[in-house]
Amino acid sequence: MMKKLIFIFFVAINSLVSQNDPMKPYVELWQNEQVDSIKKILPQLNQKFPDKVDVKFFNAVFESDAAKAAAVYESIVADFPQYVFADEALYRLIQLAYARGTYQNAKNKFDQLKKNYPKSKWISAVAQMFSDLKIDDTSDQTTTTGSKKFTLQVGAFSMRDNADDLKTKLSGFGYTPIEISEKTVNGKKLFAVWVGSFATKEEAAKTGQTLKSQQKIDFSIVEHP
Repeated sequence: MMKKLIFIFFVAINSLVSQNDPMKPYVELWQNEQVDSIKKILPQLNQKFPDKVDVKFFNAVFESDAAKAAAVYESIVADFPQYVFADEALYRLIQLAYARGTYQNAKNKFDQLKKNYPKSKWISAVAQMFSDLKIDDTSDQTTTTGSKKFTLQVGAFSMRDNADDLKTKLSGFGYTPIEISEKTVNGKKLFAVWVGSFATKEEAAKTGQTLKSQQKIDFSIVEHP
């Protein structure tokens, strides 16, 4: 009888704690895809609960700087693997890696998503994302069916001005052609900077290594029509 009473007591306490979780209504808003409602209330949430993982996640979602958002998602996946939106944080990291053209990185994180969150609703979305790509497992390089030439992706920015600045900088060093390609990730527009046009991956990689050595700019190789 005593054990039964203790069990009921702990169930009641846990239920009360859950009901009193101040973030529960906002978590439910996100689960119900009330994105605009979260965006409107976020300034107040930042004032009241700046250290809550939910608030950090929401801030990352609306962060215009892709690198800053990625850092938050990485910390959530590493430090809060059981968090209700940890799989979505990983999914958003996959999208960001895909947008930057670092396809092998995206694939590795996709493997992590499938292993750690096998029931995640985001698995099918990522599978669709990769459906038209053939990934080279040895590097951040990719082959797209029907493509004819390779280029270097040297950056992806949420603001067009930043992409234009990088284009101007590289043009000054004699790199050509330089193209700015628009991509949409998580409903946000990113501007990817592509440099050069190469017949083979080897040629692209050689130029990319020179670029990295001289200008300290990382690159990935993408193939496009």
